[in-house]
Amino acid sequence: LYQSQKPNMNTLGVYATNFALQQQIGQNWLASVSYIGTRTQHVWGQYPANPAVFLGLGPCTLDGVSYAVCSTTANTDARRILSLERPRDGDKIGPVAEFDDGGTQKYNGMLVTLQRRVASGVTVNGNYTWSHCQGNYVDINQNGPPASETYSKPGDRNNDNGNCLSDRRHVFNATAVARTPGFSNRTVNMLASGWTLSGVYRVSAGSPWNVVTGGDQALSGTILQRPNLVRGNAYKDRSGGPLTQWFDQAAFTLPAAGTYGNVGWNSF
Repeated sequence: LYQSQKPNMNTLGVYATNFALQQQIGQNWLASVSYIGTRTQHVWGQYPANPAVFLGLGPCTLDGVSYAVCSTTANTDARRILSLERPRDGDKIGPVAEFDDGGTQKYNGMLVTLQRRVASGVTVNGNYTWSHCQGNYVDINQNGPPASETYSKPGDRNNDNGNCLSDRRHVFNATAVARTPGFSNRTVNMLASGWTLSGVYRVSAGSPWNVVTGGDQALSGTILQRPNLVRGNAYKDRSGGPLTQWFDQAAFTLPAAGTYGNVGWNSF
């Protein structure tokens, strides 16, 4: 496994835009509606720089070795670009990842907030966010991903363009704080007044789910390849009660050898 970095890589940049409308309601309530948008450019990903070349399914000879089927997972390394160009040197190199700074991610969200300031010892705050984050697949941590973890289709970062890993379409939060009042009875006042009770409630949509074939159907030596969707709806019917299987496996099929599926990245 090797990783390569181009000279003069661009650092990541984020552009943010937001505006809000606020309205006071009565003496104690405040409502607001906000737009929050960000565009992140030069997101780093990884290109496969030494993928295997699909050479068809007929017979062939590679570096003096005859194959009844030219493209199989068993001869992936023999079909890599460097192995085909210089077999004596290329066979010493497996997956090569080249860092790519051309990825983008976009976030657009609407935030609706309703607040009740302290009145009669009670404060209430609720907000709802409707948003979408979309962009190129990335998985960069402080140590970097493995050299085999690249875009699934060589030369095409946008084939892995889809919902961000952190995408949550709907998020609702509610908080409340109540303070017990004072009492005229001295004993009751000493025991029951001055207490604060608070609570937080949160509910959100699920995280994106990526469907993969689990193998190298394209015979390119890359991972995270996706299948074909052959039905309009891949979700199971939940009207009959709890499910043990949320997705219909029959809605997916493997793409033909040497090709990539039509299912988008993180599309469920």
